[in-house]
Amino acid sequence: MILWPQFLTFLLTFGIPSSLVYFYKKNKAYSSEYLSVSIILAAIFGTVASLVGIFLIPYMLSEYSNSIILFAQLSMLLSPIIMISIYMSSALQAYDNYRMLNLSKTSGPFLTLLLIVGLIATDYINPYTTAIAYLIGSLPISVLVFFVLYKEIKLSFNRLKLRFKELFSYGIRAYAIDLLGTLSMQLDQILVVAMLTPTQMGYYTVALALAKLPKIVQTTIVTVLFPKAAGNDEATIFNMTMRSFRIGTFITGLLCIGALFLSPYAIELLYGREFMGAVATVQILLIREIIASGASILLQYFMANGKPGQVSILEAIGIGLNIPLMLWLLPLYGLPGVATALLLTSLVRLVFVIIFIRRSQPGRLQLILNKDDIKLMVHEGMKIKNKLEKRKRNQS
Repeated sequence: MILWPQFLTFLLTFGIPSSLVYFYKKNKAYSSEYLSVSIILAAIFGTVASLVGIFLIPYMLSEYSNSIILFAQLSMLLSPIIMISIYMSSALQAYDNYRMLNLSKTSGPFLTLLLIVGLIATDYINPYTTAIAYLIGSLPISVLVFFVLYKEIKLSFNRLKLRFKELFSYGIRAYAIDLLGTLSMQLDQILVVAMLTPTQMGYYTVALALAKLPKIVQTTIVTVLFPKAAGNDEATIFNMTMRSFRIGTFITGLLCIGALFLSPYAIELLYGREFMGAVATVQILLIREIIASGASILLQYFMANGKPGQVSILEAIGIGLNIPLMLWLLPLYGLPGVATALLLTSLVRLVFVIIFIRRSQPGRLQLILNKDDIKLMVHEGMKIKNKLEKRKRNQS
């Protein structure tokens, strides 16, 4: 019920979020004009997503009850708000407002958690009320982000045609990234819905939720790396990307390996023994997360260099391999087959990313953590420790 608003909205972003970050870093003087155009486009594309979803859902969920189909159709009405929220998150990245960006990313899940706890406490918990908790959890912060940006930047409707042309020129080249990336992230769930039972879909949802926890490292790095690197010379972008890859992959690897051994206990503790069938899938997905996170960090080299077309090619390679692998492995092995298909696809994607970067930067790539990286992590760790100690002393 909550899959379709997210899936179709991300499917129709047309690359504008990445374009907004890139052009703000290159032309800061016109930030208000870029923001104004992005809001107009978000409203238009979000409305299109709503109409497409309302039309397609009865066909896509034909095996479900009429009440579930109707609920899913009504949830599509939130697509314009979701689209504006996506664009505003990119605007926060572009304007280096990471405090508000962190608030927007954490407050939604936190509010959803509070709503679900309230539903459990009042015995109103069911698929419909839980879906509502997930759908409305991010709405208050989305409204707040919009007004914060409006107050800080103001809106300007000068040269809309020119700004639209600039944003759409980069965006349409980056659109394949959003399109294929969304398909890559959601295609597995769509196939599971279509080919397996609702119980197995529940197992897979649990597996995805646990396996994606270490992704916070990659998400944090990518959120900062792209806007920080954009606008620099190619050598600087390359060095920033490679160091981010080494450190990010190392930390993600440690988290994933730890989670791999703890996953059976975590599933039993959080969900009960009924969900132990998801353990093998979680473990495969955790290994895949190490590889996928590294590839996503490396892709920022092309995004920051104004070459989103290269990333689109790499995403196309991934999705082109993903579909046949899933159609082959899912019927044979069930959920572990889906996870294995994702793992193999991520591995091939990482190999091609490295090949593409080597073509742009001939020479030996330093992919393994080195002494300088360790010194940097220790230095930054000491800075954080000193800052916390200073805050503690001030509070005392």
